[in-house]
Parts: sequence; C-alpha cells; structure tokens
Amino acid sequence: MATPARTWFDDRGLALASASGAAGPAQLPLFLGALHYWRVPPAHWEAALAGLRDLGLTAVETPVPWSVHEPAPGAWRWSGAQDLRRFTELAARAKLAVVLRVGPAANAELTGLGFPDDVLRDPEIWARTAHGSPALLPLPPRSVTLPSYASAKLHARVARWYQALAAQVDSMCAPGGPVVALAVDHEAHLSFRRGAYDLDYHPEALARWAAQHPAWPDPPRAWAADDEERCLAWVAFKEREVAWSLGRLAAALDDAGLGALARLHGLPLQHRGARAISEHLGGVVARHSHGPVRVAELRRNALRALGSAALPLALECGVGEAPWFPPSGGPAADQARAVTLLAAGARGLGFSMAVERERWAGGLVDTHGRPLPGSQWAPALLRALQEVDFPALRRRPAVAVLSADSEARLGEASCLMDPLPPVVSQLLGLGEAGHAELGAPSAAVARRWQAAVELALERAGVAYAVLDEEAPGEELARYRAVIAPVATHLSRALWHTLQQLVEHHPVTVVLGPWAPERDERGQPWQESPLGGRDAAAAPRRARPGRVGRLRPGSLEDLEGLAADLAPLADPLPFRVATAECALELAWDAGGAPRVLFVFNDAALPQTAELHVRADAADDGARPTAVRDVFSGERIAVVEGMLRVPLPPASVRMFLTDF
Repeated sequence: MATPARTWFDDRGLALASASGAAGPAQLPLFLGALHYWRVPPAHWEAALAGLRDLGLTAVETPVPWSVHEPAPGAWRWSGAQDLRRFTELAARAKLAVVLRVGPAANAELTGLGFPDDVLRDPEIWARTAHGSPALLPLPPRSVTLPSYASAKLHARVARWYQALAAQVDSMCAPGGPVVALAVDHEAHLSFRRGAYDLDYHPEALARWAAQHPAWPDPPRAWAADDEERCLAWVAFKEREVAWSLGRLAAALDDAGLGALARLHGLPLQHRGARAISEHLGGVVARHSHGPVRVAELRRNALRALGSAALPLALECGVGEAPWFPPSGGPAADQARAVTLLAAGARGLGFSMAVERERWAGGLVDTHGRPLPGSQWAPALLRALQEVDFPALRRRPAVAVLSADSEARLGEASCLMDPLPPVVSQLLGLGEAGHAELGAPSAAVARRWQAAVELALERAGVAYAVLDEEAPGEELARYRAVIAPVATHLSRALWHTLQQLVEHHPVTVVLGPWAPERDERGQPWQESPLGGRDAAAAPRRARPGRVGRLRPGSLEDLEGLAADLAPLADPLPFRVATAECALELAWDAGGAPRVLFVFNDAALPQTAELHVRADAADDGARPTAVRDVFSGERIAVVEGMLRVPLPPASVRMFLTDF
C-alpha cells in the first residue's frame, strides 16, 4: 500500500498534509534562502535563521553533503557542526520550513561535489570517456574523478547514505516537523563535461545502450555525417540515462522511508529532458540561474526553461558569486536576476547563498543574521510578493513557441567543439545558437528562427510561452496559436500532435519557414508533413484549426515578422511603443494585471512609453498608476500612457493601483 503523502506540490507551491485537528492541507509559498549549516558555527545558527525569517522567507534550503557526514566508510558524524537534527529544530523554532538537498551530489563548491573520497577513488564507480579513461574534473584545490550515475555500485552506496540520513530526519518531517521537501542531487552529472561524446561510457551504460539498440551494439565515439542516426540516438540515450538515474535515486529515497515528501531537482535553465526527469523523479524540476546578468538573455532563457513546468520554480536564484568566476554585477544584478525570473513566470524563488559563507562572495545576511550591504532589495521584493499573493498570479501567454529539440540534439551531436561542454561555447559567445553554431547548419538556423520569433512576439506585444517538443496535445490546445520554427528536422511525434491539434481544436499552427525533411532520428520523411507543399492539393474535411508558414525572408526583417505574428493573439493591455523595451504581466484570477515588469534591452537609458489600450479592460480593471516595488515611486497613467524611466539593460517591477 502506498505511503500517504506528507507534502506535495500544487499549482501555488507546496501543500502540507493536515496536522491533527486541521481542516485541510496547509499551503506554503516557496520563497527560500540557502544556509550551509556545517559551514556556520552552531552558536550562530539561531541568529542566521532569524535573519532569513526577517527577510520574509518561508523556508531555509540547505545541502546535506554526504562527504561531510560520512568522511570515511561507516564513520558517521551527526554532532557539532554536523548536527542536522538540531539545525532543523532551530529552523522550526524560527518558523521556517526546511528543504534538504540530499545529493548524492551536493556541489556547494565542495572539492568532491559532496561525494566521499572513497567513492571518488573507486574505479568501478568512475565515469568513463569515449576512450575508456576516467573522467577528471578540476575542482580547486585538486582534480577529482567524476562518479558515473550508471554504476550500480554507486547507487548501492547512495542507498546506504539515504538510509543513514533518514534515521536522522524522519521524526523531523512534515506535517509534524519542519522538513517539507527533498532536493535530489544537484546537477553534477548534467552540467559538467556534457560534450556529446565525452561521457558516459561506463560499462553499465554501454550495456544498457546495447540492449536498447541491438543494431548498434557499440555507441558512437565521434560525429560522422554518414552516421547521423546513431549519433542522434546516442544524444537521446544520454538524456534518458539522466532521467533513469534520477528515478533510481527517487526509489532509494522511497526504500529509506522518505517517499512521502515532495521532491525536486535543480536543473540549468536550458536543459532538455526536464519533462522526462519530472516523470521519473515524481516531483518538480526547479531551474537555476547564476552568473552575469544580461536581462534580455536571461528573460528569454527563463521563458524557455519555465514554460513546460507544471509548477514553474526558480529555486536556485543566484545571490553573490564564486570568487573564481567573472564578476556577476553585485546586488543590482542579484535583484535583476530575481525580478526577471519572476517576470518569466516563476511562482517560487530560492536565493542561493542567502547566508554568507566560505568559497562564496556576497549573500543577503551574515552568519549573525544581519543584513549585508546592498541586500535591502530582498525584503522589499518579498513584501511585495506577499502583498499581491504572487503564487496565485499567472502569466497569460496566448502563443506557444516550440523549442526545436530535434535540431538542438543534432547541433550537440555534430558540434566541432566536442568534447568541450556547451557552457564553453556560451562563454565564448559564438552566437544565438551557442554550441550549435559549430555544428550542423540546420541546428543553428532553427535556433536563430526561434530567437527571431520570440523577439518578434515581444515587439508585437504578444505574450508567449516556450514549450518543449514533447508537449502533449491537451497542453498545446490551451493556446490560440502554436509556432514550430522548423529548419530540416522535426519529431514525428510532434508532427502527429500538431496534426491532431489542427484537426480537433481551433488552434493556428505556424510551421516553417520550410517543410521538414528529416525526423528526430535523421531519417527522411516518407509522407508529406503537416502543411507540406502538396498538403493543400489533398481534399480535406472542414477542421477547426489552421496551418500557416513563416516567410523565409522574415529572419532578416524583424518588424515584418512582428507584423505577421501580431494577429495570432490579442495584444497585451499595454502596448510598448519604445524600441528595445519589453513588458511582462502577472494577472490575478479576476483578469486584472497586478504586476508589471518593464524591461530595457538597450545599452542606453530609455523612457519606455506604455500605451494603455482603451479596449483592454473595463474602467474598474484599468490601472490608474503603478508603484515601483523597490523605490516606492508612483507613476500615474496620464492620457492613456505610462512613461517609465529605465536605466541601461535593466528591469523594473511595479504593482498596479486601480
């Protein structure tokens, strides 16, 4: 019999099973701050937790590093700075919920990512490169050999770690205790050494590959154009391996008696396969963002990442910076990052490094709970989110833009930079397509088309969401229009989904600018794809949806593309009349815009002119003014217009007055 859930995610945040005598489940908005308890003197825990509570946070999030608690096999440490039970008790006393990052990879700038040394030194556990050599990763002050998540021996060791952890925290779990959720792993096997033919050639991964691909018992070790199908299958297999390994970790938590708590996983903003990971993990995938802030780029990346999430969360919102990385911009950049993620639809935020610590510069409070210089924006933001009940607000995108995942896999498989990971191409600034810029031309073309469509929709004042190509038809049917920027490759499953969409729903599907030539496996189409050149010649019964195409020349004509896409949906109630400015809105259940996010993408200061449409809403729901969340400045609507001064490359957040 299944264990009754103690906590679970709903569309507002986290729900907690009712305690004795309560009428129903309690709701917990997810606004978290990170505190690394083992790095803070235990005498300071109470003050640091109080500092997080005073900011307006609802929970504390902390890594629980395996290596900190089991530095040698069987040598468990659960006292002093490692007294996790006492830490959670103090969090409960501070009226903070607790989210535990249980690993096995805690990251946290630990040299071994949180893995015990004996695990990292075991050859049976080592991840392997295409040449069979161990996969080394430089982590100051030394290099470590990455573990393979394909290794059964690793998972057996992790299961013992989870059992030991459960013995410490089971009595502290909700609804009677403060521990409300578990963050499984922390992206170690996702973000490091992600070249297509770099990892992971562990023997157990190779055995699974051979079982799933009997025609190709040996996987590819490098790109070859005449071996495209096998190379694409390898990239897709690696995505499935990530989901499969996380599923094994989730099962180990179940076996340890922690299966009744909500679970999540931290992913980079643009990782593919998040939908499959959520299914295997049985929880929510929460994205994260660190590093320098370019608000236009971050906004679009966040829209691409959060669109497919049932509960969009950004529970790794960077605060401060690692000393060995490029400067991220300080508190102003931290504020812009948080606001931009909220504008993209995040209903919960987690401030990483909220309490200052070693191996990190910056934060929101010091270890005594005192606010750090420049952190005053955080309590102001949290007060505003509470005022408008932000988790209940929603973006209202009318258009879905489908990411070209099949093309992206092709770009990854064919990239000339392999085995260097995609993060290197991002740092080099190769272009809009990133890693794909040095791969198959169609992958770069598809990525440029997606970026052009997104920018054109912004210019046209049309709110949009970015969904992965595995989005089901019932999800796509909620939009007035669906745009699939195709170059040459299109998933057959997606084509059939779009076909059914047009046949049974009043949705406009826009493909293009060309008919796809190959499917997700690189195989030629045998039938005419939806909207193909000869599709119009075939007689069709009446259908509620329509099919259109992007004009090939509009990639170089952004204004023309914006004009073409503008009729796809009703414009926003505010029309931005200033070039290189963009607008996002958060709406309440009654259809009123409660929060405005105004962006200046230009490198120079601008005053954004927002025209309030006379037909956008009735008089009772039309804002008369807006209030800046941080400065308190009030800007009135004058003669149907808002004039919003904006610094260069910035975002401002406003609450509306009616």
